Formats: sequence, C-alpha cells, structure tokens
Amino acid sequence: RVVRSIAAALPADAEVEALIFDRTPVRVLGNWKPADATTLAAIESALHAHVPGNGSDAVAAFALAHNLIADTRGEAMVITITDGALGTLDPSALTRALDSRELAVDVHAIVLDRGHLTAQAPEPLHRAIARYGGSYVEVSADELTTALAEIDSWLRPSATVGGRTRLAGTGTVDLTLART
Repeated sequence: RVVRSIAAALPADAEVEALIFDRTPVRVLGNWKPADATTLAAIESALHAHVPGNGSDAVAAFALAHNLIADTRGEAMVITITDGALGTLDPSALTRALDSRELAVDVHAIVLDRGHLTAQAPEPLHRAIARYGGSYVEVSADELTTALAEIDSWLRPSATVGGRTRLAGTGTVDLTLART
C-alpha cells in the first residue's frame, strides 16, 4: 500500500529506485526506472521477499542514496520508510552521509509506529530534513490505511519559487494520529 501511495503522489514522469536496508543497504531495481505498474510490483515483491534482520545501518543507506542521486537531473527525493529504530546515531550522521546540496534533494521520512512504540531517535532524520527540506510523518501502523489518504500532501509540490517547484513540508513536520 505504501509504495503505490507514494508512487501516486509523484510527478507523472518520475523515475524511481528503491533501497532495502537493515544491516546492509541493497538496491532493488539496479537502475532508475519509470514509476509504472511493473516497477512498483518489482519493489513490492522485493519488500515482501526480504527477511528483516536486526539492526539498521541508515548511514550506509543514506550514503548509497547519495551515490544514486549524485548525477541525477533536477530535484531528487529520498523517501525513507522506517520504524524509527535507528540506534544511537550522531544527530548529524544522516545529513553527512547524504552529503548533497540543499537545493538538489528533499528528504521525506515516513515512520511507522508499532503498537505503543514510537520512534526512538528521530533527531538524525529531523536534522537531515531541516538541512535539505522535506517532511517527517510518524503514524501508527494501525492507522496507516487512514493516513495514506493524505500521503500526497506529504510529498506534493506546494509552491513555485524562482521558477523552481518547492515541495511541501520544507522543514520538520510532525503528524500524530490518535484514535479517541
């Protein structure tokens, strides 16, 4: 659901690549591809086939993302879907690992909380978003279906400044859904 919802919010001509990371980040597609049904099915298949391991090396994943977007034309987006268990990272570790120009990339973090657990150390994601622009959304996995109805507002362009489209959520945006 998340992959298709993200793809639906992207510009029509967007190309995608996906990384799966726990201890080691791995490219899913091996190349930039159009965000069409075949590509999305390949990403979903890889996600379903992946056996999660303990420990996440988000720094290595962001460093690999740096390599992937280094030669892209236009603006790139790094969309991280995580449980927020990033360990004890230096607060600026992800910013340094991505090592990009502020106007070249936006960082979006979608943090899925399980049960009563919330993101343990969101500061590295917050700092990367503050540096590059983007959005931070933390949502209960139990409320994911409801939240996905709003995913386009997390990623869509919000303004054109100086002839450049700027994405919504520049800075840090926290969204918490609660059932009453």
